[in-house]
Parts: sequence; C-alpha cells; structure tokens
Amino acid sequence: SMDLATGGGLPLGMPILLAGQKSSGKSAFCYKMAGRCVEELQRPAFLLQAEQGFDIDWAIKCGLPANGMVFTDKIPDLRSGLQYILNGVKEHQPSCVIMDSLSALSADPDKSLHESTSRGERAIPINEFFRKLGPLMDYDNPPLMIFIEHLHQDVNNPHGGFKTMGGETKGYMAV
Repeated sequence: SMDLATGGGLPLGMPILLAGQKSSGKSAFCYKMAGRCVEELQRPAFLLQAEQGFDIDWAIKCGLPANGMVFTDKIPDLRSGLQYILNGVKEHQPSCVIMDSLSALSADPDKSLHESTSRGERAIPINEFFRKLGPLMDYDNPPLMIFIEHLHQDVNNPHGGFKTMGGETKGYMAV
C-alpha cells in the first residue's frame, strides 16, 4: 500500500526527512520500514536512537527487526551522531538508516538543544554530513535513509503553526 500511495515506494539512497508532532507515529512507521528493508534486502538496519525513553520491545512490535540490526543510543551530540551514521554506512552497507531524531541532539555538546543561538549551529554539521555521505554510499545497493524530526509549535507566528529545527538543511532531503 505504501508503494501504491507514493507512486513506487520510498526512494532508496535519498535522505528522507519525516517530520511530525510528538506521538504521531513517525518512529513506528520507520521501524516498520526497517523491518521490510532487512527482510527484502538481506542487509542489516542501522538505527541511531537519540530520543529519551526508547522501548526496544515496543519497537520490535512495530516491526523493527530483533536480529539484523546495528543500534546505538549513546550519542552525546549532533556531530557525533552524524559521524556514527557515516561510519555505519561505510562499515555495514545497511539496508536502511534511521536517525530518531535530529531534534533530540544539540549541535554543541556543551549546550542543551534549547540553548542553541541559531539554526546555523545545526545546519553546518548536517550540511557537512551530506557532503561526506555521497562518496560512502553503494549506489548499486543504496539504503533507505529516514531522519525523524519533531515539529514544534511556532510561538512567534501569530497564526499558529509548526516549525522544525532543521533550517536550511532540508534542501538535501525529500520531505
């Protein structure tokens, strides 16, 4: 049904930004996709989990493969997380890469995410990441790549609405 709804499925090798409000099913969707990738492509899934309170049993019930997965939740900041993904793509040639979530990692390891002074603090390491990613990918067998980002209420917009913390980097991704 996903292939039908998207006119052919999710693109492999193209970073996809999946943005939505908290508890809207972003992670569950990604875990299901990871399970399908491992099943169909017979290569491991690669999951970087930056969200607090990750429940592996729930993720497995959503479709995350119990076996055939490389997993970490020990990432201190955005640069480290992105480097971890680059190393994983090079080393494991995974069937899919999921980063859950960009929103949970600060660009500066000495600051909390909410102490960031500009969107550029996050845009610079993300832009560097995408420049380095291309040469590492196996374009004959590219992974499904999904980066989750939370939408936050835009308190500065008098009409309401939501915003991401991704800034200019969204140009690199199919959103």
